[in-house]
Amino acid sequence: QQQQQQGPGPVSHLSLPRLTTYVLLVGFANCGSEAVSAALNETRDVFFLSEPEMAHHIPTDAWLEDVLSCKLFADTDDANTLLRHWKVRQARWFQALFGPDQARQPHDDDNDKHQDKDNDNTRRLTAGEVERVRQLCLSQTVRAVHVKAVHSLLAVSKFATEASAQVKVVHMVRDPRLSIAESVARGTLGATTSVLAAAREVCLNTQNSVVESQHLTKGQYVRLRYEDGRANFKKMARFLDVAPVRETLMRHSKTDRWPSPGIHDLQPAAVIPEQHLVAMHGVCNDLLAFLDYV
Repeated sequence: QQQQQQGPGPVSHLSLPRLTTYVLLVGFANCGSEAVSAALNETRDVFFLSEPEMAHHIPTDAWLEDVLSCKLFADTDDANTLLRHWKVRQARWFQALFGPDQARQPHDDDNDKHQDKDNDNTRRLTAGEVERVRQLCLSQTVRAVHVKAVHSLLAVSKFATEASAQVKVVHMVRDPRLSIAESVARGTLGATTSVLAAAREVCLNTQNSVVESQHLTKGQYVRLRYEDGRANFKKMARFLDVAPVRETLMRHSKTDRWPSPGIHDLQPAAVIPEQHLVAMHGVCNDLLAFLDYV
C-alpha cells in the first residue's frame, strides 16, 4: 500500500526499438564533453541532440524516452520548444535539412545567455518541417543525446538500468578543482554561486552518479577522464562499437581535436584562493580518490 502511494513503478522503455543504439553523453561543465559532442555531431547515421534539457526541464525517464524514441517530434509544439535552443539547432542534421542560416551563431562566451527558456531567436518550424526531423530521427541507426545538467546524471543512470534496449552511457569526468577553476576564469560560475557551493554540487552529483553507475554493466557504461585527452576518442570508439561512429572517433584520436592548451591547462591556484582549494579538497576528497586525482 505504501508503494502505491509513492507513484507508478519503473518505466519499461519498451517503445525504444532494439535495433537502434542509444548513447547518453553526460558530465559537468568543462569536462571535454563538447569535443566528444562535436565528433558525434559530424558522424553519419547519428541523430544527435546537444543539451536539449536547456530548452526543457531536467530530464525524466519519460522525457528521455520521448526524445530517444523520436516521439517528441510527433507534436509540433513540443518539437519547437526543443529545437528553438541554439545548441540543439546547431546540429549537423538540422543545418542539412533547413540550411545554416536557421541556427543562430553564438559567441563563445554567450552560452549562459541562451539558457533562458523564453529566449527564442529562431523562427517557428512548420508541421511539415517537424515531420522531416522526425523521419530523420527514425531513420538513424544511432541516436545520441548530450545531457549536461549535473542533476541529470542520476536520472540517466536509472534510465539506462531500466531500459530494455541498448542504452550506452558515456560519463565525462574531470578533477573538479580544475573544472571550477575554469568556470571562475571564464566568468561562467554565476555571481550568486560561491566556489565552495559549486564544488559541493559537482562533487556530490558526480560521486552519486559513480555509485549509481555500478548498477550498469561494462557494456553499458564507460568513464572518460578529461586529462586523458584525445585518447578518449579511441576508448569511446571501442565502447560504442558502431561502424560509422567508430570510424569518426578513431580519426579524431589521431588529430589535435581535444580542447587546445591554454585555459584548459589552468592551475586552480591561479584563480581560486588557497583556503578555498583546501576546503574543496575536503569536500571532494572521496571523489578525488576514487577518480585517482590524488
